[in-house]
Amino acid sequence: MIDPHLFLTPFLVLGIIALLGFVGCDLVFGLVRDPVPVPKNFDGVAGDMRVDLSWEASDGASEYHLKRGTATGAYTDIHTIAAPETNYADVGLTNGTDYFYALSVVVTGAESPDAPEIELTPTAPLPIFQPFVTAIALGTFQNQLSGWAGMVIQIGPNPITVKMLGRLFGPGNTGTHDVKIFDPSAMADVATVSIGVTIGTVGKFTYAMLPTPVTLNAGFVYYVVSFETIGADHFYIQDTTVQTTNVAAVTSAVTGSGQNIFTPTDGPGHTWGPVDFQY
Repeated sequence: MIDPHLFLTPFLVLGIIALLGFVGCDLVFGLVRDPVPVPKNFDGVAGDMRVDLSWEASDGASEYHLKRGTATGAYTDIHTIAAPETNYADVGLTNGTDYFYALSVVVTGAESPDAPEIELTPTAPLPIFQPFVTAIALGTFQNQLSGWAGMVIQIGPNPITVKMLGRLFGPGNTGTHDVKIFDPSAMADVATVSIGVTIGTVGKFTYAMLPTPVTLNAGFVYYVVSFETIGADHFYIQDTTVQTTNVAAVTSAVTGSGQNIFTPTDGPGHTWGPVDFQY
């Protein structure tokens, strides 16, 4: 007589094997795999028509999925990058367009959630012209002035075409400043730009391009000045001195009110700010 238990045993074994294959051994035995951690230190730097991205290597990674779009959370391009690579140069981009990036990692067939999204905007570099100021001896550091401050320049025997204006970046600078060229003979502004100093290098000029280059007449006197506000961003007072190229001479420092009333102070080579231009 055949034992019914023996008859059913092969079918029970086959059923268990099928169950294991269907739902996975981990789940059957109560073992749930931990989620794959997101990649760490995902970051990038925008350049001219490109973005250079990097991240920290993930343990056990087989590949990374780099996702890009032009709207937050909406990724239209996905690049697969084989491990152990942890860098990617995204080239051929459009300058001035905001790009949004996310990154995930694949470990033993499982994909992680996305690392926090980053936004980067490729930008064409500013053209390089000749700066007027070639060296600076910084004076007293303060922020107790309301009005315009800068330098008086006298143009040499040839006209100058000015293309950029600049203001020195100082410790604690965070705001935006108007920088302008003023013609005292005509009592009129020649050119004005706004310069943001939320980012910069201490002791270096931050420049902004003029919407249209302006020509300063040979032999004429002009004021190159920046607007300052009491208690706002710091600058250096008139005991600051500069050396310059020979296209013009710095005849004195100068301050002024909003009513175009200017007062030269100190002597040759002295300036507030300091300020600069490129030509």
